Amino acid sequence: MEKRVLYGLVVMLMYLVGSSVGQGEVKLMSEEAKREQSLTETILPQVYAIRSSNCGDPCDVVDDQLTLLAQTYSDKLQFYKGDITTDPSLRDILRITSVPTVIEFKDGLTESRRYQNLSDWSNIYDLVRNDLLGSAPPPSGSALPLSGSASTSVSTSASTSASPSPSQVGQ
Repeated sequence: MEKRVLYGLVVMLMYLVGSSVGQGEVKLMSEEAKREQSLTETILPQVYAIRSSNCGDPCDVVDDQLTLLAQTYSDKLQFYKGDITTDPSLRDILRITSVPTVIEFKDGLTESRRYQNLSDWSNIYDLVRNDLLGSAPPPSGSALPLSGSASTSVSTSASTSASPSPSQVGQ
């Protein structure tokens, strides 16, 4: 049963991967075939950022941080984003309970970490970079984001307990 659910998740994620965009960009998850291809053919870790159009500042911060990560580490990581307002199926497919949510896939198929309900999203750049790349220094000449200290809600399993936040899904 778990394998069927995982396969279904993989197929749905592949549906969400966006059309062709330049290197160093965060891709919009939109087409099933491209999402499937990205998950099965990639050897790079992937980062998915899920937001809502009414999320506000936290989602904007995540977008900015992941765009900078994509520009800095486009040769080491792939980035995708989705909006549960325009694609409500993401809510069920990825078990989204609050936005923003950032999900990491190290091998393209298995969720390795999920970030949600962070008190300060400005350090998501460092969290993702350290988790997926370890202590790999940024390429020379790349701009680094300013990051503050924050307490985080991080999960290494597919499910997390979500505490209420202003950006709860369904509001």
